[in-house]
Amino acid sequence: MMRIQKRAFLVATLASAFLMTGCTNESVKGEEVVIIEKSNYHGKPTSVAHLDKWEDISAWIESIPNIDRVPEIEEELKLSHLTSLQREILYNRLSKISDDKNHIIQWAESRIENKNYIGVLSLLNKEQFKRTKNPQVLYLKGRALLALKRYDEADKALLTATHYNEFNGDYYSALAYVSVAKGQHSRADAALSKSVALNNNLKPKEANKLIK
Repeated sequence: MMRIQKRAFLVATLASAFLMTGCTNESVKGEEVVIIEKSNYHGKPTSVAHLDKWEDISAWIESIPNIDRVPEIEEELKLSHLTSLQREILYNRLSKISDDKNHIIQWAESRIENKNYIGVLSLLNKEQFKRTKNPQVLYLKGRALLALKRYDEADKALLTATHYNEFNGDYYSALAYVSVAKGQHSRADAALSKSVALNNNLKPKEANKLIK
């Protein structure tokens, strides 16, 4: 009886945590976003200072000196009022003028937030990430695969993420969620315990004692 109650608590805890971070199976977008930069774009931000550039985003980008384009777009992406389509347009342009992998990772994070999970995989399955040891890339792939119910692939990606960074509680939370989905409740319990220890802001050495 206690075992059943513990499992029920575990599932409830995981569901609550992932609802807050956007990793649910609701509203999964099953198609890649096609970027079309229209000159008469109507999804403009509310800020008056940014209305003009969204009348013709391509013209605005082209008007910026080459040396300043990347930092200007980066600054624009920091604005909280941008729509998901506006972010897609900016990241798409940024990917064409910058070879910085971090921009692709940030784009994937943006797609995770918008539940565009197939779009996440299209970014992170590119050749440059084929043999990646970047734990954040592996985590994002795992999150996307989890949302698409590709549990074995998600498990592998998330387990590898924890191998390269064993002190990120979010990685263990996702791994616990996959374990629940696969019916591996003892494993889920262990992963969740590690996540709780790490997310309580314990120092690495202290957390290490708890999760070993």
